[in-house]
Amino acid sequence: MSERAIMCKKVEKQEIVTISACNFLNCPENKFELNQYFAQHFLEAFKGTIDDEGETLTDWLIEVKEAFQGKYGPIMEEHSFYIKEEGKIIASTVVALFRGIPLVIYAAVDPRDRGRGLGKNLLRKMLDSFCDSMYQEVYLVVTPGNMPAEIIYEQLGFEVVGTNWDELLGPA
Repeated sequence: MSERAIMCKKVEKQEIVTISACNFLNCPENKFELNQYFAQHFLEAFKGTIDDEGETLTDWLIEVKEAFQGKYGPIMEEHSFYIKEEGKIIASTVVALFRGIPLVIYAAVDPRDRGRGLGKNLLRKMLDSFCDSMYQEVYLVVTPGNMPAEIIYEQLGFEVVGTNWDELLGPA
């Protein structure tokens, strides 16, 4: 797999379409249920894409548990959103505080729900949630060649700023 590109966007007020999304602070599910829902969601959302590394549901359960326990830094619950329909998560944007910066660690949409603008609108909602925060920029990473993601990120104003975190932020 090629090196992932780090992208950045300055925080600014977003025009957002009203969408019914939960953030992690007001979610009705307990942590165990959320782990289960997210593992299934990521398995389905990434399967067959450029980012699919052949993960199983068990792999995703482990990844989600570790991520939610701080693998990439603490989850920024007030800035992380998901949409649930018919008992399953169909779209999500999850942000962690990675080395002092907000980093989108997951942005995913169920394949059956792509083309509805859910991913783009969740990203807008997430960006908008930072307007009254101390953070001036939000980061994410993208695999070169993931054209659907690259197009959305560029439309939202994200720009490639590098490929190496140590060069960008200094050594950990």
